[in-house]
Amino acid sequence: MLEWLRMPWRRNDFDNFDSLESSLANAFRPVEPSPEFVRDLRHRLVSFPVPVTPPTDSKVPLYIALTIASLLSGVAIVGIAVWIILALVGKNQAHEKGVTTSTNLVI
Repeated sequence: MLEWLRMPWRRNDFDNFDSLESSLANAFRPVEPSPEFVRDLRHRLVSFPVPVTPPTDSKVPLYIALTIASLLSGVAIVGIAVWIILALVGKNQAHEKGVTTSTNLVI
């Protein structure tokens, strides 16, 4: 009754690929394509050239600009982080020098 629901590739009685191929050939009926489809496909495959250069409305310049902007942003973030770390280290060293000098003066 539900013969169309049977999946022949899940059966375990296939010894080799030839029996699987014959089972699949029996399960599906070949369809003859329409002559218009074949003619149109042949025309598209033979007559249209393969573009060698990207089209003028390509997004390559946009991608290049975004790449440069992201690299510059990354460099700016790293530079600011280094600047903050150096400022904190310098402030800490100045504070330690000030504390030691002030304790030396008090004592």
